Amino acid sequence: MCARLWSDTVTAAPMSISRPILEPPPASAPVLLSLQEAVQRGYGAYSTLRRYISDGRLPAVKVGTRVKIRQADLAMLAVPAGPVVPEDHTVTGDRPCGDELGDYVKRLVDAFPVLTPARRAALGRLLDAGA
Repeated sequence: MCARLWSDTVTAAPMSISRPILEPPPASAPVLLSLQEAVQRGYGAYSTLRRYISDGRLPAVKVGTRVKIRQADLAMLAVPAGPVVPEDHTVTGDRPCGDELGDYVKRLVDAFPVLTPARRAALGRLLDAGA
């Protein structure tokens, strides 16, 4: 019976159905991951991610019935476990280590104002009052 309904002998005009055209997302669109995908990629346990969402630490959106998270927001959860020390042995940022530490301390001391006798006396009174 179905073969007869869709055979070439059907002469009815086709119906025009208005449907939205689904376009691919632009290249700059954020990458959305489901909670399961985030867990598989190692961003944390399912319950931890749900807790972060309910606490407000991790923004999320609902797409239909699914909870989705931007990959960029997940990347913000990753924090270094310690200082990042490159091959030249300097800590990233303004905090040097190794051979540069002495130079850093010298620059820090040079940046402070000169300690005049009047300032020494005021500082001494201030420190004596706290004892």
